[in-house]
Formats: sequence, C-alpha cells, structure tokens
Amino acid sequence: MERFNKKILLIIMLLGIFLLTGCNKFHFGTFNASEGEKTNSEVTLAPDEGKLDGQTSEDTKIKADKEDVSTQDNTPTPSTIQPVANIDLPIYIVNVDTGEIETKTALVSKDSELTPELIVDTVIESMADQSIVVGIDSVSTKGDSVIVSFTKDQAPFSDLGASYESAILDAIAQSLTENLADYNKVIYRVEGKAYISGHIELGVDDVYFEGN
Repeated sequence: MERFNKKILLIIMLLGIFLLTGCNKFHFGTFNASEGEKTNSEVTLAPDEGKLDGQTSEDTKIKADKEDVSTQDNTPTPSTIQPVANIDLPIYIVNVDTGEIETKTALVSKDSELTPELIVDTVIESMADQSIVVGIDSVSTKGDSVIVSFTKDQAPFSDLGASYESAILDAIAQSLTENLADYNKVIYRVEGKAYISGHIELGVDDVYFEGN
C-alpha cells in the first residue's frame, strides 16, 4: 500500500513538472492592433487648380487679377483710320466722242506736291478713262517751260487724226499752265527729238503753247 502511494505521488510530480515545462512553451495572449505593423494613412489634399504650394486662395485670386490687367494692357487699341484728304485739281481732257476739249475736276492727295509730272499723269489717266491712250516718254522743265516728250508709237503722235492730236496737245498744255504759277510755256518733243508728225511740225525747242 505504501508502495502504491509512492507511485501515485511520483506520477503527480511528473505531471506537475510536465505542466510547468509546457507553460513555458505555450503563450496565450490577446491581439493588440497597436503592436502590429503600422500603416501610413496620411491623406494629401490636391492643390487647387492654378494654385502653387504654399499659396492661399487669396494669393491665387491676386495673381489672376494681375494676369487679367496685364492682358488688358497688352491688347492693342484700334486706332481710328482717317480718310485720305484730297484736293480738287481742275484739268482738261478730250471727249472721245466729239474730239473736243472739256474740263474735269480730278482728285489728288492733299499731301501730294503739285508738279508738272503729277499734272501730266493726272491728265493722261483721265483721258485713259475716255479710251484715249497717250504715250509719255518723259516730263522735264527748263526755265519757265515744261518739256513733255511723247513716245512715237502712241497718241498723240500716232493712231489719231489731226483734230484729236491738236486737242490732246492743247488739253495737256492748258492743264499745266493753269495749275503751275512758275511755268507758262509748254514745249513738245517725241522721244527727245523735234515733234514732227503728219499734221504738226515743231522744232526741238519751239514753244507750242504759252499761257498768260
């Protein structure tokens, strides 16, 4: 009986040792989320459109206002286009239907210098509107005379009858002498030489027309 009791006591001691040893091997505890791996959950707000880092809404508004003002300053202001000022220039032309001289008022720029060349060109252009094409070689001056040299293959030297030839020469001469105070004589030539046509014959320095 005593021997049996010793065996039981030994078994209890072994179980106690086993239990004590097992407690060191196994750990029971509760899960603590704070001890786990921490995650970075910071949220970065996207900046407002047009706003840089560190700028406030007020800063953005001030910048936009400055840009608007700059844009307005750089916009060119349309200037008012003034019409070209003209003056009346009374001239003489030839009526293509009758062959007679008639007056006409042409318009030239107010800033244009009234020269023999301008007057001759204006008369020629006005007669071109009447389908009369006059060929000019050159326009020059000598003393109180204006020298007009024609081309030999166009009116008034060719292509027209005697009445039209004289009318063209008279129209040009009167337009010159009545608009130019410094010149009262007109000399005609053909390509720098004497004006000799089938109807009119002039020396190289002969005065065709002299005004008052």
